[in-house]
Amino acid sequence: MTTSLQDTDPSRRSGTLETTEDAALAGLVSRLGSDTLRYLPAVIVPAAASILGVAVFTRIFPPGPYGEYSLVYVVVTTATVILSGWLQQSLLRYLPRYRAEGKLEEFLVRFGSILWVFSGLVLAAALLLGWPLRAFLGVYARYYFVAAVWVVAGAAFSVQSHAFRANLQSAAFSRYQVAYAVGRLVLALAFVYLVSQDVMGLVIGSTAAYAVLLWPMVVELGIPRGVKSFGFSIDAALLKRLFSYGLPVMGWVLGVKVLDLSDRFIIQLFRGAEEVGIYSANYTLVTMGVLLVATPLLSAAVPLIVDAWETGHQGRIQQVISSFSRYYLITSVPVVVYTIVFSREIVTVFLGKPFREGHTIIPYILLGSFLWNFAMYGHKGIKLLEKTRVMFVLVSICCVVNVVLNLIIVPRYGYQGAAVTTFISYALYPVMLYFVSRSYIAWVIPWRSVLNITLSGLAGALAGWGVKIGLAGKVHVLVVLTIGLVAGSVAYMGALAVVRELREHELRLIGLKGRAR
Repeated sequence: MTTSLQDTDPSRRSGTLETTEDAALAGLVSRLGSDTLRYLPAVIVPAAASILGVAVFTRIFPPGPYGEYSLVYVVVTTATVILSGWLQQSLLRYLPRYRAEGKLEEFLVRFGSILWVFSGLVLAAALLLGWPLRAFLGVYARYYFVAAVWVVAGAAFSVQSHAFRANLQSAAFSRYQVAYAVGRLVLALAFVYLVSQDVMGLVIGSTAAYAVLLWPMVVELGIPRGVKSFGFSIDAALLKRLFSYGLPVMGWVLGVKVLDLSDRFIIQLFRGAEEVGIYSANYTLVTMGVLLVATPLLSAAVPLIVDAWETGHQGRIQQVISSFSRYYLITSVPVVVYTIVFSREIVTVFLGKPFREGHTIIPYILLGSFLWNFAMYGHKGIKLLEKTRVMFVLVSICCVVNVVLNLIIVPRYGYQGAAVTTFISYALYPVMLYFVSRSYIAWVIPWRSVLNITLSGLAGALAGWGVKIGLAGKVHVLVVLTIGLVAGSVAYMGALAVVRELREHELRLIGLKGRAR
């Protein structure tokens, strides 16, 4: 299959699919908008629950115990990625193909058989190894068995939830994400307040929330019904295909986890659990803000891009990716600006007093996370061509840079140094990807839109700073945050209209049609 696609330089085109005559691809943008709205609850509720959890638990537990829990969380999420990453990414890639061939139900049954046999074997192995391993874990030994169940249940939940996503069942995906987020928080709070004021409650809450949702997901996917037709068995050919595609992607996903979480271990090694707690609390607060905007759009975009590729629209994929990248910039830049301007005020509201000094790391973590999520659109062309080893090489370079810089900087500068290295290593990935993608499906960045959106973001920042300076110390911090949000949003959207970045259909959506002309 050729990778030489038509020129779709956004400087010479509108950058949106509504200007094309291809009704099928124009429908992608419409579907992107509606699916993004359906995915919003899957991000807003978990983000709100996470922020609420951080706000509550950083007031109950001091930095030391909270840092202990943070390291358990790091290990669990990393292990979950190792177990589920290859299956999850393969599912997103191949389910649309089987659906197009009319073999969706058979695929889900065969895939489900692989998932559940694999999960059972891993859980049995983890429990058998538990007693000898616990002798080497010190204070963390008490978490082992609950954490083992947490890992396997979380991996199965993640894979099954992405079956809904790959099948364009955005409402079902959102429903289970919301159920898990709420259940996790409620169960953790119940344990802490009714049983014991122990961080173990956070681990138990997460584990139980995953476990109770697994069977309802299996039923809704139709696997029990499909088993009656196709039987429960391991399809060796399918397993080989999934593993061949998914193994390099698993390496990439694991690399992402190394980038995201390895700094906690290095901080623990050189500076102690207290700094881990401060760093983790602020890091979580920041990333939730970016994910709140980035995840719904990306969750909707990925299956649509794959579906377009599998249904014969390869020639326009480059334009689709470029357009979706622009939408990401428009929606994410104001969040980045607002969070940086009001970082001190945000941590005052959401974090306990011992954790608030960490607000100085927010700009670095936020900008790094923003650039990383931007790159998620850029490497879609490489994934479509199944050149996943390229992605693995790029993320491996970022991981090496991250770990080396952390080992040099963290001993002297602590968690603040870790924030800087996070920004550097996260920013490196989209830079390398931009140039490497030219050999595959080039990532065409809409540079004119980048300039317009950046200028509009600066306008929003100036409006926010004006509110902050004018109201500081005069009104409650929540009032400052609210008025700053309104002023910054109005300035940002107004600036977008002034520089004529918004298209006609976008102006209609926000009620500004005709004002940018």
